[in-house]
Amino acid sequence: MLPNTRPASDCPTSNTRPGIDTRPGIATRGSARWRHLALASWLCLGLAASLVTLVGNPAQGQSGGIIGTGTPLSAPSLGVVGTVTDFGSVIVNKLRIEVRPEQMRVGPDARPLKRGERVLIKATRNEQGLQAVELSPLPKVQGQLKRQGQDLTLLGKRLAGALEGPSKPQIEAQLARLQPGQWVAVDAIQVGDQDLLIGSIAVIPAPPVIATTGVLALAPDSHRFQVGGQPIVLSKKATRGMPFIRTDLLGRVVRIEGKMRLDGLLEVITFTPDPVANALKQEKPLTVELEGSYERKGATLVVSSDIARMQVAAAAYPKVTANAGPALISAQLLPTGFLQITDVRPWQPAVKPSPPPPPPPMGYWYFDGYYWHFMPVVNPR
Repeated sequence: MLPNTRPASDCPTSNTRPGIDTRPGIATRGSARWRHLALASWLCLGLAASLVTLVGNPAQGQSGGIIGTGTPLSAPSLGVVGTVTDFGSVIVNKLRIEVRPEQMRVGPDARPLKRGERVLIKATRNEQGLQAVELSPLPKVQGQLKRQGQDLTLLGKRLAGALEGPSKPQIEAQLARLQPGQWVAVDAIQVGDQDLLIGSIAVIPAPPVIATTGVLALAPDSHRFQVGGQPIVLSKKATRGMPFIRTDLLGRVVRIEGKMRLDGLLEVITFTPDPVANALKQEKPLTVELEGSYERKGATLVVSSDIARMQVAAAAYPKVTANAGPALISAQLLPTGFLQITDVRPWQPAVKPSPPPPPPPMGYWYFDGYYWHFMPVVNPR
């Protein structure tokens, strides 16, 4: 037996490892190396933990912030869908929402955001108020203008006027210059079944594909489907592998793109159900402020927005006194995509129908022997 060693049977089993010399001198030197390695490892771990505390864990960005802006990255607590009526930062649905400079440029070409554009904003609340987490423009409605009586129509809906706001005089002047046959792209809300109130409008070249968003329904006079009142037919090249339209989508908001046929049908190429609801919904219920419209039908109100078209009891919303008009809608968007309306209030004076013709003037007829004459009576007593 070698000097300064013990039999293997006398060595504690907890210190016996395969491939490690158990002689006292060598074991002592190995233990020192392990202690040094362990100490170095703990120092590295401590330094890494300090760095994570100072810098922030990238995997948990929603609990941190954007350096230099004070902007929280927490999950959005409010969804806003409506028209930009003014800036400073942006004002949508009468809410002032702070935005970062880069959020004021939208679209693939990073163009400046303009008044009258309709946007979708995910926002969170901080000490300063509302801060935009995400801002994106909603797609515009495109189509060719047609004349129907004294009105211009777009995809079967009347251009009823301009939305209230600083840009209203400019929009009204643009509407007065429009001619049938022109192609336009508009930001608008639909009031009732036939009227559009315009937030922005631009004359464009005839596009290869036109787009619109609306409620999917059955046309009242046929077995065809329609979106926002526009009759449609699915193209053989329709996307998403939909050879037919599912009936469970009736009454839901869909976005379509397609080509207008000579018979007035829009041949749909792409078909996207619930585009705004899918963009907003999250794992928890989300408070939303929506720009939309209302229409009174008996004891019910038909409330329409970019998320849903629903019927509610008119008596529950005493602020709504007119028959139809734009509205601001407060609601909760559930994780399932279902919308629970909590309040409906008029957004501006209701859309007024064309005034009736004035009553015939008061007076009397008399015959002078040759002709009959009418003699009006002014301020009769």
